[in-house]
Amino acid sequence: MGGNVVERRGVAGVPEPVVDREPPRRRSPSRRRWLVVATLIGPGMLVMLADTDAGSVITAAQSGALYRFGFVLPELLLIPILYVVQEITVRVGLTTGKGHGALIREYFGAPWAYAAAVTLLVACAGALVTEFAGIAGVGLLVGLPKAATVGTAAFGLTALIIFGRYRR
Repeated sequence: MGGNVVERRGVAGVPEPVVDREPPRRRSPSRRRWLVVATLIGPGMLVMLADTDAGSVITAAQSGALYRFGFVLPELLLIPILYVVQEITVRVGLTTGKGHGALIREYFGAPWAYAAAVTLLVACAGALVTEFAGIAGVGLLVGLPKAATVGTAAFGLTALIIFGRYRR
């Protein structure tokens, strides 16, 4: 509580302390605008930003070194498509309360759900390899051996999987 303490005469002339309170803070117009923009953009943008990992940075650096600005226009054209697909995916999941595999199984059958799960497994394994390669690269930049950095990261990830809770 902020403000100054002021004495005031109360019942029977006994002084009682009164706290002069500050008015409640209102959000600034720029903060309100930011909240409106964040609400309109939705969770798709967060998913898209969260996908910036070691593999995508290394791939972007290599393609930039090889092709220079040749892929800038196609990538700029793909940004809205990527955003819309991720936004729709998140909103469908939130609306139905079902995951990707459950919806595929429900609408297209079990074989297509298994095919999607296998391709997702392959993609996740590839992403895990690129993450460990990025961790090894950063370790080499600071003078640590690859085995130490990758081993520590693998141990931490394994501990998280074994002892972690999904909600946390």
